Amino acid sequence: MIRGLHGLFYSSGPEAARAFLRDNLKLPYSDVGEGWLIFDLPEGDLGTFRSNPGTESPSPRPSPMGRGEVL
Repeated sequence: MIRGLHGLFYSSGPEAARAFLRDNLKLPYSDVGEGWLIFDLPEGDLGTFRSNPGTESPSPRPSPMGRGEVL
């Protein structure tokens, strides 16, 4: 049985997506700095990241979670 989730949204407007999740859906979140909000779900978490302009691929940038991954 799956009991957890780590989800990511990639968006050309991540600030607006974060505001929607925070203000409209009222999801609880942790502010990890520099505009990064990690939304806390009952058995997981959810983040929103900027996509590369004109493509469907995510931007290569260090993870805000500080583990050295490149997203």
